[in-house]
Amino acid sequence: MVKVRKAMLVLLGVMFLCALVPIATVVVAQAQVMELRYASPYAPAHPYSVADQKWIEKIEKETNGKVKIKPYWNGTLISSRESMTEVSKGVADIAFVTPIYEKSGVDLTKAILDFFCDSDPAVNAKIYWELFNKFPEIRKEYDRVKILGVNVGIPMYLMTSKKPVKTLDDLKGMRIRITGNAMMRTLKTLGAEPVGMPVVEMLESMQKGIIQGVIFAHGDYKSQLQELVQSGPGTMPAYSIAREEGPDHDKIFWVRLNVMDIEVEGMGKSRKTAEQDAARKALHLIVSR
Repeated sequence: MVKVRKAMLVLLGVMFLCALVPIATVVVAQAQVMELRYASPYAPAHPYSVADQKWIEKIEKETNGKVKIKPYWNGTLISSRESMTEVSKGVADIAFVTPIYEKSGVDLTKAILDFFCDSDPAVNAKIYWELFNKFPEIRKEYDRVKILGVNVGIPMYLMTSKKPVKTLDDLKGMRIRITGNAMMRTLKTLGAEPVGMPVVEMLESMQKGIIQGVIFAHGDYKSQLQELVQSGPGTMPAYSIAREEGPDHDKIFWVRLNVMDIEVEGMGKSRKTAEQDAARKALHLIVSR
């Protein structure tokens, strides 16, 4: 009986304005039916997880059931700060990993990502691969795994819970969650106190006043809301149509959102835009508490 053990590592490098996610894999040995464990820090309803479930189903279907993948969501199998080490030791066979959250071992990756600012995410992904293929020093950071692909995220901006930032002087003394070594040094130079932490810790830290702001994705409010609340069981947002107004050619949708102990309504020319509006309002209420 041939044994094949596969360890696949998904690496998320978040820059000031965009994110890169390399995926990696190492092959060892297993049986005719290969059973792999997939670890993700995200909840099952998160867009990343929805996509994960698609390729998990596709792999099982195209291998006629010879490769089965069992997902472990919400960071239940590996941690955010030592995930690469844990995957290399076999804690999980497949994992969604964020290198910028790692304690050590990916210093060049962290430094590179700080330079991908104010440019198209797809272009950033292409540049990253070119740098990865050109410099063996970068590849050495992943010598325990093999990169398979990248996921490109949306731009990130500064968002604060209570105090608005209109000038550079407003940053002084503020504790701001951020990723990337260069941006941390920049904020520190400007008088702010940069704090590194995984996404799943942001909500509680904002609510307790541990941090006053975050550098985070702006625009996809639904995904952002899911990431903020995913750490607690039964807290995922629930959207429903509250009402529709106007004729079919010019209809306005109202969507009701329930999340945690908050209920808000959003409006838009489509259900999707109304849901985004509701998520935006809920986010404002949550981080302003």
